Amino acid sequence: MNQNNFPANNMMAPTQQTQADAQAAQVRFPSVDLQELNNLASREEKAKFVGNAIFFPIQDVYGEMAGKITGCLLDGVADFDKLVREPEFLQQQVSQVYKLLSAQQQVADVNQNQQQMQMAPPMQAPAQQQMMMGQAPQMPNAPHMNQ
Repeated sequence: MNQNNFPANNMMAPTQQTQADAQAAQVRFPSVDLQELNNLASREEKAKFVGNAIFFPIQDVYGEMAGKITGCLLDGVADFDKLVREPEFLQQQVSQVYKLLSAQQQVADVNQNQQQMQMAPPMQAPAQQQMMMGQAPQMPNAPHMNQ
């Protein structure tokens, strides 16, 4: 933890071991000038303002996933200015997006592992390999017993 009692900035994506820690950690609620947000005319300007406000607090907890989480929040939340107005709403939405992204990553990992296994040649025992090559299988040396 840093001097403000916020989680230290972790630039690495959470591993399985730290995923539970990340889920339990609270994203620091950003302090923003709501008047400045209200004065912005376009949705794009407001999205940029909110995104800049929430990115670093999210990064403090979720590391490299902060960009994806922030982007999902800005794209998927119709009233995204609530992210800087209501702390509970921010926590709920960040947690929900993190869980979704983690689940998607796990599915992608499983699919990739299955594809790699399908592409790999079947493993054969050394004795089978030797027989296929016309050699008699060699038996491992038994330990010598001293009597």
